[in-house]
Amino acid sequence: MNDKEAIIRKYNNLQGKELRRFQVRRLIREAKKANESLIVEKLSGVLRQYPESKNFTFEKVTPIVYHEDFEALGIPYLSPEEEKDLGTTEIEGLGKRVSSNDIYQMVTDRIIETIDKGTGMWNGRHKTGKNKKTGSLPILSGYPANFHNKKLYRGINALILSYYTQKGPDGNIVFEPITDDRYFWMSFKQIEQAGGKLRKGSKANEAVYYNWLFFLGNKKIDEQTYNKLYAANKCGSRKERNEKCDDLKKLPFLRYYNVFNERDIEGIDFDKAREKVKGQEQKEQIKTPEQKVLAADLIIKHMPNKPKLKIKVMGSNESPHYSPGYDHVVMPAKNQYDHPGEWYGTAFHEFIHSTGHKKRLARFYEKDYRGGRFGNNAYALEELVAEIGAAFLNAESGTLLTTLKNNAAYIKGWATRVKAELKKDNKAIFKAAGQAQKAVDYILNFNKDGDPAYWNEYMKIQ
Repeated sequence: MNDKEAIIRKYNNLQGKELRRFQVRRLIREAKKANESLIVEKLSGVLRQYPESKNFTFEKVTPIVYHEDFEALGIPYLSPEEEKDLGTTEIEGLGKRVSSNDIYQMVTDRIIETIDKGTGMWNGRHKTGKNKKTGSLPILSGYPANFHNKKLYRGINALILSYYTQKGPDGNIVFEPITDDRYFWMSFKQIEQAGGKLRKGSKANEAVYYNWLFFLGNKKIDEQTYNKLYAANKCGSRKERNEKCDDLKKLPFLRYYNVFNERDIEGIDFDKAREKVKGQEQKEQIKTPEQKVLAADLIIKHMPNKPKLKIKVMGSNESPHYSPGYDHVVMPAKNQYDHPGEWYGTAFHEFIHSTGHKKRLARFYEKDYRGGRFGNNAYALEELVAEIGAAFLNAESGTLLTTLKNNAAYIKGWATRVKAELKKDNKAIFKAAGQAQKAVDYILNFNKDGDPAYWNEYMKIQ
């Protein structure tokens, strides 16, 4: 149970209970920490209404319905029009209408399977000292995109759709990382409308999203009716809201739709369409190894409010790291790596960590971060954020790695704990991907035209 769910349960259980003033204040603090503004507003209103009272009896408490913050989990919203375009009126794949938990579990099982098989994300990355290798990085050559609307997938969907689903030699489904530029995905309806044809035996991947259900009491209503009633009863005003607002409910629900990779689709010119994808024009300008290293270097240079970077020759017992206490990234010399791209892949990992500092995105508590590299599951999950974020930055700069040898020692060191965390919390991979996307957005610092901060200098140099 997370903080948000816990405080809602506490509030709903206040019916008939008596609390002292300090206890109400404690609940308000807990609600603020959980970002549950409605409870903060209701309890603060009680204190304001009775400023001299020391005890409060809660005779009538209107229950608050808990729902997931899908945006915080990196899950996008799709409007009914977008659903219709994709052909998602009926969920397919599991053979039934599924719950949010079923979808969380479906995606989590896939990630655990990639860990077990050592594909893509779980490959060795860099070395410190003469022979010591540590680290891993998802192999992403670019961002997956929907062919129909040319929009890039983000967060959890960018991670899921960076893998191609196919049958292995033994007939079982395997997930292979996409290492070329075939990153377009389409739903079956979109393929038909574009005049394409799906190859026989093709396997779909899932992309997740959320939408809303609207209720008046226990009766389901449409969004237009909900909006009219919400406005008529002034539900957005704390002072003027009508009691009827308590009967209006807006609840999010999680869904997914099936998409197929372009390599399984015939009759469509995908190469011609690539130039229309936002960000593709940048990628077309970053082709040679020198250009990729330059792009990677400028990404770090133009990170806003970035930590200090210290570069030193490291011995066999030292490793790259980010220190939240000193707020600096410590990296080995570049000549200690077999390839410059490996150095930047490692640096991206550490700079993603740095976005968690309290003066940036405030993602972690320093005490958890300092708990030891393999000391607790909280750190293991932060490692997953850094790995996914580094993969996204790797896709941005095009610095694909040249050495991809498995490193069983490192995998055993922290991926085992990641697996334990995923099995305990099937929302963990969604949280990690959502936080990784926020970290990448922070580092790239896009302008109003959607260009990353490093791009202007890169083009000037070119």
